[in-house]
Amino acid sequence: MRLRGEDEIDAISNDIELVIKDAMEDLVDRGLPLELLEDMERELIARADRTFLWVTLIIQLLRERAEEGASRRELDGILRSRTVDAVYHALLCSRPNHSKARKMLSIILAALQPLTVEELSTALAVRPDHQTFEESSLPRRPSIRTFEHLEWELVYPFENHIKGLCGNFVRIIQGKVYLVHQTAREFLLDEVSLRESDGPITWATAEEELWQMEQGDGFMDDYDEPSFHKDFADDESTVAGSPSSNWQHSFSLTDAHALLLEICVSYLYLLGKRSRIPGLGLGVPSPKAAAFLPYVAKSWTTHFRKICDKIPSSALPYYHSLCHPRFPGFTAWLEAHGMQITRPVMGGADDEQQDYLVSSFGLEPSENASSRPGQGVTSSAAALVSKSDARVLSSNPGAAQNFHFPVTADENGFVSLDFDRAAKSRKVSSYDEDFEIAMAQLTHWRRQGAK
Repeated sequence: MRLRGEDEIDAISNDIELVIKDAMEDLVDRGLPLELLEDMERELIARADRTFLWVTLIIQLLRERAEEGASRRELDGILRSRTVDAVYHALLCSRPNHSKARKMLSIILAALQPLTVEELSTALAVRPDHQTFEESSLPRRPSIRTFEHLEWELVYPFENHIKGLCGNFVRIIQGKVYLVHQTAREFLLDEVSLRESDGPITWATAEEELWQMEQGDGFMDDYDEPSFHKDFADDESTVAGSPSSNWQHSFSLTDAHALLLEICVSYLYLLGKRSRIPGLGLGVPSPKAAAFLPYVAKSWTTHFRKICDKIPSSALPYYHSLCHPRFPGFTAWLEAHGMQITRPVMGGADDEQQDYLVSSFGLEPSENASSRPGQGVTSSAAALVSKSDARVLSSNPGAAQNFHFPVTADENGFVSLDFDRAAKSRKVSSYDEDFEIAMAQLTHWRRQGAK
């Protein structure tokens, strides 16, 4: 008597053989010799071990090599990839642009939902203005990049570009981009990230795979201004993980969230800058990049919360500025988020509205993060004001306590205290206050007011 399980195993083996035979016919059509493929067909069937994933990945590698031209030695090398991890490594190593492939994989790993082809393509075109965890004696500010710069970086056709970066390590199903399989995520993430991972959906569900099979879709130059790129973070330096030659367990989920946070924040700051794109005003995304705004608006605060305790204190105003009503993109991103900004609780002074949003979105570090970088009063405050500006602040500490200092948005959208206006509107006394006290007042003026 045969057991039902044995019947199912036989059925799977038969299905795999059919897939292999069909693939060999396709490879003949692609120009590989029949006699060569007959030997490979026998080897594939013998080594398949009833594993559809391994077979389909091997077939995709063979197809890639067939397009480029391959010797028997090279094809045998593919067949010797006995494990799925070995095939994953071969798939990624075969891609020409490792740095940008790592950037794309980091985005996919950190994304809170599967990104569309348009969203992912726009994210790839954004050059982050900063590295999240980097400490600096200089205040963190947005770059001069505009939506015009972003559009210059978009690579068309979007789908071809995505497939060209990671090949069959990713799938495009119904316009959304997924890792080829759950095991691909496990292959990429380091051990710490695997333990802490909350498992966002970055691979195709069974229903989507079925749709793909029914559709027969299978697996799926620089700007001419010299200063255009020079002041911005290089893609390779902002990607999560180790050098590109080592793929397995080389991605940190913390670094991936940091990268996607910086992409989102840099994108939002584009809303606050004037561009040479005809008809594009402040607070409006360019038509070619607008598809990314809903994801950015709804997700950037989540990416921030996942890593906020590792962000230097001196950098926090850079992120909080997006929540200030004077930020030119304020209304656009909140409307894309879905928040009603006209409700009564949002009334009051601009800084009160900012405090409300910072609190509502959880954009303050946890109280127990005593070891966070730059937590001291001097390091965080020194990044915000100069000694001459501190004179304005120290001359009127009551203003700091009541958080009613005038503010302004600069040409890049950053909202900060307007010391010029403050100096003109009140008489500045001599600098007879302790500098550190003035710094502390400036650093904590909103927090104390909220309490």
